[in-house]
Amino acid sequence: MSKTLLSILTVVILVFIGALAFIAIENNGAKPAAQNTPTVNHQQTATPPCFVGGCSNEICSDQQGVVSSCIYKAEYSCYKTATCERQTNGQCGWTETVELTSCLYGK
Repeated sequence: MSKTLLSILTVVILVFIGALAFIAIENNGAKPAAQNTPTVNHQQTATPPCFVGGCSNEICSDQQGVVSSCIYKAEYSCYKTATCERQTNGQCGWTETVELTSCLYGK
């Protein structure tokens, strides 16, 4: 090998080592953080929605368009501000809150 080629190769290696040392100093010697890749469970499916139905919007069901006998009761007004959603048992239902419970039992 010629002395010129050997000198160029030595400079390239020294620059490379210097760059690695600089990167290590910048990171305080820390290893790169692991990527936070979310785990995807392909078996999960979207939770089917719940629907409000009945003539007075008093029914919470997993079926759209459920009808009722259209007999109005005062407690049906309590459901106007209530939330119809899946409950812990997986069924659709009105989420019991202090407001809903006090409204229903106060009627």
